[in-house]
Amino acid sequence: GFDKCGDKGFVLLDISDNLSAKFIPMSQRKIHEIDVTLNGTMSYNEIMLAISGKVESVPSKDIVQVNLVGEISEETEIEEESYQNSLKAKYNFYFIRVKNNTKPKIDYAKYEKDISLKGEFIRLVKSQNDLSDEEKAKIIITGIKALSGRLE
Repeated sequence: GFDKCGDKGFVLLDISDNLSAKFIPMSQRKIHEIDVTLNGTMSYNEIMLAISGKVESVPSKDIVQVNLVGEISEETEIEEESYQNSLKAKYNFYFIRVKNNTKPKIDYAKYEKDISLKGEFIRLVKSQNDLSDEEKAKIIITGIKALSGRLE
């Protein structure tokens, strides 16, 4: 699993004269978990460049999980499957997975005086005291996507 990254193998103990230990690697493939920090508004190509910069030194025979982290604007769309397919084609990894662990960064001030359905929706969600900031952000992102016709 991706919780066990690095070399796999066994430890050979020599107890003949004095105790010594030597790690013997056995696995064909190494598992890599790589964090890629995103921020602000980023295009598909900018995100691909950021990921490529981090994975280009990984051997193609290996297994890779890319964790997208950071705060991105509501305009940035994360297309995990598309990134995976592009990276698989470019680097020919044995296996690659891209996980979106980013958090939305919403500029509430931008919508405070916005006289539109989007502005009213954001003000309504923001005024809910029984929701955490993370829940509000998720609801607002989903609402913005729905209002823009981009709901998956």
